[in-house]
Amino acid sequence: MSLLIAPYNNAMRLGQGFNTYLQQICIDDAVVIDPDRAENVVNNAGLTMKMLAEQTGVSSALERLPGLASSSVAIEPNTEQEEAVEPAAAPAVAKPRQGPGPSSFAIAAKQKEKEKEEMRKTRGAASGEPQPAAPAPEAPTAQQPQKKLSPQEERNKERADKLKAATSLTAKSLTEMKDTINDIHKRTDAQMEAAVQDVNGGKEYKELAWSAKEARGPAQIVNYTSKFVNKISEITDDLSISGSLSIKYNGIMGSGSGSFLDAEKFFDSDLKYFISVKVINSTINYKDALAFNPLRSCMRDEKKFNEVFGNAFISGFLEGGEFNAVVLMKVHNKNKMRDIQAQAKVALTAGPVEVSAQGNVALAEENITNNAETSIYVRWSGGGNIKPYDDEWTIKSVMAAAARFPALVGLFPQRTYAVLTKYENLRSYLELKPVRLTPLRYELAQLYTNQLSDAFLEYKSLVKRLSTDIADVQAGLKEIKIPSNRVAIPSSVSAAKLTYFAASLTGLDDARRAIRAQLNTIVAEIDLLTDHPETASSPTHKQPYIAPALFGILLPEVNVRDSRRRPNAAPLDVPRINNVGAIEEAKKAPVDTDDGENPPLFNPSTTSGVLSAQEQSALAELEWKSFGIGATYQVSMPVGDQDDGVAFCTLDYAQSGETVTELTALKDASGKLCAIVIGFSNGLLFTFGKPVDQVQLDQTPPAQKLAEIDSPKERILSGTIQVLKGKSFKRVVGISIATSESRKLEALYKPTAEEEPELSSHPIAVPASGFKMAGLWGRMIDDDSSGYIARLGCVWGPAVSESEKDKPERRIASQSDSVFWARMGEPVKIKFKTPLLGKTPMLLGMHCLRSSGKDAVDSVQLGMAVDESKATNEEFELAVTTKKKEDSLLCYWMVIPEIKEVIVQSGEFVFDVSSGKAPTPFDLKFPRDFAEDEAPDVRCWFTELDVAPSAAGGPIQVKAVVLPNTATKLGCRLAIEAPESTKLRKIKVGWLAHRKPSQSNAEFVSGDLRVVCAEGKPKREIPLTNSKLSSDPVSKFIALNEIHADTKQAVCFTATFLPDTTKDAVHMDIGPLAESPVHALGLTWILTV
Repeated sequence: MSLLIAPYNNAMRLGQGFNTYLQQICIDDAVVIDPDRAENVVNNAGLTMKMLAEQTGVSSALERLPGLASSSVAIEPNTEQEEAVEPAAAPAVAKPRQGPGPSSFAIAAKQKEKEKEEMRKTRGAASGEPQPAAPAPEAPTAQQPQKKLSPQEERNKERADKLKAATSLTAKSLTEMKDTINDIHKRTDAQMEAAVQDVNGGKEYKELAWSAKEARGPAQIVNYTSKFVNKISEITDDLSISGSLSIKYNGIMGSGSGSFLDAEKFFDSDLKYFISVKVINSTINYKDALAFNPLRSCMRDEKKFNEVFGNAFISGFLEGGEFNAVVLMKVHNKNKMRDIQAQAKVALTAGPVEVSAQGNVALAEENITNNAETSIYVRWSGGGNIKPYDDEWTIKSVMAAAARFPALVGLFPQRTYAVLTKYENLRSYLELKPVRLTPLRYELAQLYTNQLSDAFLEYKSLVKRLSTDIADVQAGLKEIKIPSNRVAIPSSVSAAKLTYFAASLTGLDDARRAIRAQLNTIVAEIDLLTDHPETASSPTHKQPYIAPALFGILLPEVNVRDSRRRPNAAPLDVPRINNVGAIEEAKKAPVDTDDGENPPLFNPSTTSGVLSAQEQSALAELEWKSFGIGATYQVSMPVGDQDDGVAFCTLDYAQSGETVTELTALKDASGKLCAIVIGFSNGLLFTFGKPVDQVQLDQTPPAQKLAEIDSPKERILSGTIQVLKGKSFKRVVGISIATSESRKLEALYKPTAEEEPELSSHPIAVPASGFKMAGLWGRMIDDDSSGYIARLGCVWGPAVSESEKDKPERRIASQSDSVFWARMGEPVKIKFKTPLLGKTPMLLGMHCLRSSGKDAVDSVQLGMAVDESKATNEEFELAVTTKKKEDSLLCYWMVIPEIKEVIVQSGEFVFDVSSGKAPTPFDLKFPRDFAEDEAPDVRCWFTELDVAPSAAGGPIQVKAVVLPNTATKLGCRLAIEAPESTKLRKIKVGWLAHRKPSQSNAEFVSGDLRVVCAEGKPKREIPLTNSKLSSDPVSKFIALNEIHADTKQAVCFTATFLPDTTKDAVHMDIGPLAESPVHALGLTWILTV
């Protein structure tokens, strides 16, 4: 028959009432020992448990007693063999390693033996000499007449004599038994110590011979289970944990140890492997004569009786040990789920295999490590320390611990389960039970409760996922979409008055609220089953909640925002299980690198060269961050020194369809290539090698320049790279490049007679049709005095980028764009990443101007504005203004984030400049007062600017500024500063005020920067020493607030963030474009997390 059990915890006591459905302890002493009934005996000789405890000197049933060996082999005592085991035990098992002293198993066993020896000495000293056996009663003499006994007294006397004789014999047998056990303990401890040291010292396992004669320790009942599971109820059933306990106490618990398993992690995993080892030691257990102990106040109220007494009581405990482990694996590459699942089954379920198959098993284990995120949950009771202290929990160590667990439980048992007995099994309860008390039949509700538990935990996992999605959407990492193939709403969902949730943040929040209602419904159903378990089997009872699978069809899709996300990617390649032999051959097995969706950036089959480890790592990181980049870009094998200098790659900055617009090669005094300057269509200009200034660029011979490359009409297709190898160096010394329009850049090196044998030329060629040069990569030395190019290779991109294809009259910027080029007369329609909740303030700023010509200009016109009539919560339309229609303006826009700790206010103001001179300062009052006494940070910038020099060809100079010491919690004063030489026509200023950020863990910071272009330092770093961000910025904004330039030539300038910008420092590239006479630029920048 099966026992009714519950996981043991330290609060359990014999005779306590218990609710088997909620697994909740009820009243104490619900059942007591009947004083009017004799004790139960444990053998046919009449020995009771109390007598046994007195003879053994211990009162715990955990004392190890010899078990029964069931075997067809006859076991005969072999004293010689047993005596020989002890000295030779350790060498026979394994050679102990050099390391720590005896294991904890041996120490604990020896301590126990020492305590028992002291107990025997103390008992002997208290009683003096050992007491001889009780003498036989003296025969009656003639002088002592014998009293005649009645028949009943004679029977009692005969029974007492037999009991005394049996007790004497039992005591003698127990003494001999204890001596034998002590000898067994010593040998077992020595063997266990050697075995543990063997596990610690080596990874290889030995096959040890076993026979029935060597069986030691108590008899055990062992149940070993290892299997893949799909539902969490399969684990709770094996752990004897009630599903209602998981719901009411919000966790998978057992033995009072708190939450054993993370339910959210369980449902997020793709593979779940469960290992369970249950060991029950066959110890002497007994059951005293028990009697029901009623309470008068509860015997007439059925509900009160069930709450106070429960439906069962604790009648005993199982002793032994239990080991449970759950291995959860989340597969990175969903496309190869079936392959990895098959490999996991090979690695986890393969037992001892032949040598020819060990290689396949080793590959399967490596595949799991490389291609799946593995989480291991382990809980055990009994057995002591089942693994070495310094070993990690891995799949291999879990399997090894499970294998040796029964032997360890034989040494260190523990109570594992409480044995429960229903009150109906007690005669005293049936005698007292009133008619109105009906027993609760929770067996009917168990299956239904498991369904409720699975649904409850699935809903919890769904709530956690929705909360994460909402945070990611707010941070701009994900976007919400309406599913393309929605199914019809089932009738049960419609009956619950649920429909599709909106594809917005509001919709996701509504879904979380609806899930909370479903969770409350499940908890209420548990409460109903607690009082009325028969409800679960009622054919008329309807399920009150919606199944999680049906609820999931109502949710919108939330995906990674970047169109180049890596949906089914793994951090490492996915090796296949190959038909290999021994384990040594597994490392040589071929690797499956075929990935049609994400081809590699570098194709090794096109060259005999080998990339360095750092270069391979850099390309792998690019492929990981930008899924599918290999389908758009390719890199050629770089030539030169692969260790000298620092690495560079233009794909870190330009990989969204940007094209190369200019290229300049500079030489040093010896005629060797020392620097390359490359410009892109997005306004970025990079120098690789020795730093150069504008004067050096202007003085570079035209033959070493390719300017104004008109893409897609003109493409860079071929060229040559020269590499010189010296005694202690290897560097790039020359380069030549040719375009499709027969234009050339030549900066080749003319070697001396001694250098000519060491000079090698490497051709530059397009890897495939439809490509053109899109950048450079390699290594450089960027010292001011002796910089050069150490290694150089080409980056190839599509001949026609997406931005250069036929454009409609009105362009649509992608959802992830926050900066783009715009031209006058070509309005840009911009869609937000996600629909906004109402009207949200937006910042507009311009920071780069690219003029179409080089002639003198009579004015500078810049402007950008939003058409309010066409602005919605999903999109807006932006138009720009420039001097000429052909001019281009780089624009920034940013939606002000809603941050709880930061108060941000913004707006625009148009200054009256009808006089052509600097206007009167404007007193700005904030829409809301700042609560702090400390004044906020206030920034301003131009959103529209139209200025002209007073004289033809003269300078222009204008600046928007917040006057010092005017910012308060109520407002500030804005001003326009301009000299008499500048005529003002139209000025609109944007402004922003925000609470001062904290010195650390700030979430919103801003600042101003003024750059004098004559200094020749385009790259600027601004350390965030006073207010560091809590993490790297997610949103960035930059805008122009000052310009000083001559109008003898076209005004062109750029100011952009560099990718090096982090939470600790702002990195920018600022300066004039080409030979534009820009003297100074002022900027406002904003970073937010």
